[in-house]
Amino acid sequence: MMPETKDYGVPSKVEEAGPHGDGADLCLDARERRVYDKMRSKVAEAVRGKAPPGLQKAAELLLALPDLIVLIFRLLRDRRVPLRAKVKLAVFAAYFASPIDLVPDVIPVVGRMDDLIGAALVLRDLLTVTPKEVVHSHWSGNEDVIELIQTVLEVAPEILNRRIVGGLLMRFRKRG
Repeated sequence: MMPETKDYGVPSKVEEAGPHGDGADLCLDARERRVYDKMRSKVAEAVRGKAPPGLQKAAELLLALPDLIVLIFRLLRDRRVPLRAKVKLAVFAAYFASPIDLVPDVIPVVGRMDDLIGAALVLRDLLTVTPKEVVHSHWSGNEDVIELIQTVLEVAPEILNRRIVGGLLMRFRKRG
């Protein structure tokens, strides 16, 4: 079953239901659903008609941000994810929830890119210590999550100032 989101009609595989912890259940509980819907609304509003031609690719990529955030929260609860990786995911979650950003969220499209790039960075690092199958078992987006992460990181320097991307790398870089 693939319901459409009420915000702008982009289908998503996210459904309401109960808890999970081992990758067997891809459904959102009520709290996750609220976070997901709120984030999808914010991203859709930021993207809707505000992206200049040079930022259309960024706008398209931003539509995956809610799915990446849900993925991160699911991975935080999965027993198969190493503790060190969970710490990095939790640090990103705190950054994401914080009102202090490297790029203010009020700037259309670009304002959310630091969140998207930060999510891609921590997930890329997580994939070095966690089997891809674990990540795939929690993914509810419509595109391939591995390809999405690579695409985000490839276009990041084109969209944000290299100094900002460097700041994100410093915050979320792989630590040994």
